[in-house]
Amino acid sequence: MAESFISSLQSRPAFARTTVKVLHLRLSVTPEQGAEVLQLCQGLQELTLKIITDLPDNQNPLHTPLNALQLTTLSLDLTLAFYGPMISLANLPLLTRVERLHLTNGWVARRGLYIGLQELRRLTHVSFLVQQPGQQTIHTEILVYILRYFHRLQAVIMWRMPHQESQVIYDFLMEREIRDRRVVIFNVARFTECARSDGGIWKLADMVVQWRGSRNYGMALTIASYHTKLNGGP
Repeated sequence: MAESFISSLQSRPAFARTTVKVLHLRLSVTPEQGAEVLQLCQGLQELTLKIITDLPDNQNPLHTPLNALQLTTLSLDLTLAFYGPMISLANLPLLTRVERLHLTNGWVARRGLYIGLQELRRLTHVSFLVQQPGQQTIHTEILVYILRYFHRLQAVIMWRMPHQESQVIYDFLMEREIRDRRVVIFNVARFTECARSDGGIWKLADMVVQWRGSRNYGMALTIASYHTKLNGGP
């Protein structure tokens, strides 16, 4: 599948360079194949990486094409992207330029400080999963740090499990003096729907944050409440 896709891109280099804006590299794609695709698609704006990325430079065919990209949006599976047990986001230079970052791993909320998330101060949006709220599942220190020191930050998107209630998570955060309207909680069951909407998850989060601000609402407003208000409900 990957080889046929590469052949298709090679037969239309101008199309690959100027038209392909969104790309998803899955685990079945080797680093060598991924490097070929990225070299052809230098106009990418949004990339999902689910292949090994953090290899030593002299063994990493992805190093040069990844660093050449001018991406604004990246979705990353950290467990797949990093080769060894030690994960440091600063080891991927691409992350220092990305503005919108979605991390697919459920443990990011409790390990953010230990993987270097606090180093990515260029971010305007960061998105990650959360488990049931509690000291063992949400490391509030990283959230406080992001909200305080990421001066370009517009929204933090936290994806809850379908069986969880947004209000429970909001209450957990407010009990710890986190009351920032830029924190938005969505249901992960709606991720695909949100991602495919106009502007994706980022625009949807911005709309919620802006709506809260225009009405002087605080943080604890669910997306369901937002849509109800938006459509003229109580």
